[in-house]
Amino acid sequence: MRLEHEEINGKHIFHNYGHGSGGIALAYGSAFLATKKFDNKIDQTKQNSCAVVGSGLIALLTAVELTKKGQTVTVYADRFPKYGENDNSKRIASQVDEGLYLPFGYDIADQLQYDLLSKISHDYYKQCLKANRYQSFKTTFVYERDASVAQLKKKIPGFINNTYRTEKVSFGNGIPENFIRMKTIKIDTEMFLE
Repeated sequence: MRLEHEEINGKHIFHNYGHGSGGIALAYGSAFLATKKFDNKIDQTKQNSCAVVGSGLIALLTAVELTKKGQTVTVYADRFPKYGENDNSKRIASQVDEGLYLPFGYDIADQLQYDLLSKISHDYYKQCLKANRYQSFKTTFVYERDASVAQLKKKIPGFINNTYRTEKVSFGNGIPENFIRMKTIKIDTEMFLE
């Protein structure tokens, strides 16, 4: 993941990409931290417009946060999400399916930064749920296999207050297996991006 500032020919570039499959878990936290870096580097009395490259969840959340700071934001992208698009070749990755907030199981180079971004994202999503801010945010349950509750608790950041239950589940094959059930947040990213 690259989340840093760079200056090229007097232009300020704020890199915010490379989140891999951890995009939902890190999306809002990354947008928030990128705009904090912007605050630290840019005199907003002299700079009131900027550009965001990309039209995925992280880019658009970054654009929203910059707009909240009074910036005029132009978004540049190959294509923009179109709600209800059926042709997957025309959809962007953030738009293809619903996303689950699952802050574990990723290849993480900087655990401290990952946990920070994940916590900021988690708190934002919880606020959205509590305020019923967006129809696209819902509470759901997921099932994790190949781990005990103790192993799962080691992988999931401690700030997430969750209850874990072991259940026997059969996913259409008629063979019950042990899974751990836990609560999380589901985001209909296509609806949210619209």
